Amino acid sequence: MSARIRLSPPDVLATLALLAATGLACAVAAYTHMRWQQSVRSIDAARTSLTALRERELALDAEQARYGRLEDALVRLREHGFITDRARVRWIDAVRAAEQTSGLEGVEYQAIGERAVNFAPADDAVGTGLTEYLVRLQAPVLHEGHLLDFLDALRAGPAGILRLHACTLERPRTGSAAAQSTHLQASCDVGWVTAAPVRETGSP
Repeated sequence: MSARIRLSPPDVLATLALLAATGLACAVAAYTHMRWQQSVRSIDAARTSLTALRERELALDAEQARYGRLEDALVRLREHGFITDRARVRWIDAVRAAEQTSGLEGVEYQAIGERAVNFAPADDAVGTGLTEYLVRLQAPVLHEGHLLDFLDALRAGPAGILRLHACTLERPRTGSAAAQSTHLQASCDVGWVTAAPVRETGSP
């Protein structure tokens, strides 16, 4: 026969108390673990958000720097006369300035037209909307180097991008014999490529 163990009331109370304490401890441990996991997830989410914000901040800084470089480039293009709505005035000023710089005198100019130019592929809008102002320049020069100095000064002037299309040097057939022997007559067809400034919507 098996022996039966009888617990006295104090022992029963102690057992129940132990079981209750064990259950409470397990509940506290489970709750603590859950809260710890929640904290870990919150920290990971905060770290991810901070990383995303930092990446966005770096992207914005890079974009701002890019816009700054573009703005500086636009300023230089305007100063050089590439972006202008006063192309005729600018190339006339450039001719006069080149005369003074090179020492060439008696330059005559004649506007021979203007045309739209496009340096971009057909499916690319960049490089479109440009205009080339065609001008014929004529002047007496002492030698070829004199003409080259004038063209270099002309290219450096603030009138857009200079394109040289044709240039001839001939001995003049009229005038004194001294003039015919010491001067050449230069005739050059050039073009200044410029872009009109983009106006804001609603501006006149």
